[in-house]
Amino acid sequence: MNLMLQIALIKSFAQRVLPASPALLAAIFALQTQNAIAQSVLLSNLKTSEQASPASQGQRSVLTTGKPKMTELSDPFLQPNAASKSPSRASSILQSSDVDETLISPQPNVSTGAHEDLDALLWLRTSAEYDALTRQAFVAATHKLGEAIVDPDWEAVVPSERANGSSKSTSNMRPPCVIVDVDETILDNSVFQVELIQSDSEYQLDAWNQFVQRRSSPAIEGAVEFVQACRASGVVVFFVTNRESTVEAATRENLIAQGLMATSDPDRILSKNEQPNWTSDKSSRRRAVAQKYRVVLLIGDDLNDFLSAKNLTIEQRSQFYQANKKNWGRSWFVIPNPNYGSWEQTTYGHDYQAPLEKKRELKMQTLSGGS
Repeated sequence: MNLMLQIALIKSFAQRVLPASPALLAAIFALQTQNAIAQSVLLSNLKTSEQASPASQGQRSVLTTGKPKMTELSDPFLQPNAASKSPSRASSILQSSDVDETLISPQPNVSTGAHEDLDALLWLRTSAEYDALTRQAFVAATHKLGEAIVDPDWEAVVPSERANGSSKSTSNMRPPCVIVDVDETILDNSVFQVELIQSDSEYQLDAWNQFVQRRSSPAIEGAVEFVQACRASGVVVFFVTNRESTVEAATRENLIAQGLMATSDPDRILSKNEQPNWTSDKSSRRRAVAQKYRVVLLIGDDLNDFLSAKNLTIEQRSQFYQANKKNWGRSWFVIPNPNYGSWEQTTYGHDYQAPLEKKRELKMQTLSGGS
């Protein structure tokens, strides 16, 4: 309704109801005029604000853009005065990821319900605590590296995976090495998890291999400095990964691009199915390395990166942890991965072929103690 028409109607009504109070009429008229003008100004400001709002300009979500980062300070472990070559994970994760632009905003027919990985991925992508934990693990591993090199009896692999008849003399003859996992240990593949959430889908091998072929995963915080520390100490780094051997070339190029390998390095990537007995159980590959090298450190994000622990129950996994307490923080170092792993598979009874709803039902039963 027109502002002047509102004022006229109010004045007419007041004159009929309160004809004997001209002073009061004048006050009401003045107050109403001020309110009407204020409302008009407020509406105008709201419209202006809506037009300038970032939400109306297609602002990207946290899942798409990643966490904001402060400028990183130089902090290589063995060369305090040298600048760190580790790229900022958040600043490069999308520029180098080749994410399909159609994934930037919600698509038609995509579920808007909360995906089960949502909170875990938000924590990994946005929290300072995640970066602090990964750097903390790599710094601790670097500190142990020097101690491990000079101790000829220092072995990280379990006895069943060590070189046959290894002793102090034979151990001292084998050059030291470390074994690291790749995915979610030294390379951050969280963009792949973002795409799963945005498409409301589950892991599929073909989609995963296509992602690996992008060669775009950035190094996890602290990983580059750790590898540099190993190289400076003359310690060989082996990459034992359950990526398929068919994508090993892409994996190597990704590692080189992130400063985790040198172009002149020989093949030190041990992929799944690269050899007939190299299954998803990594024990055969650790054993192969241990025949020629003294493995002094193991770094991974899954219990199976340290010993064979496939298809165990939650209780059995806990027993494995307890039985190897002396290794954690000494020769074994874990990188946090809240999104996936053998821990998750345990919660739904390793029933990999079960429909998603069935897996969620089994997870809820596990969470409630099986009741």
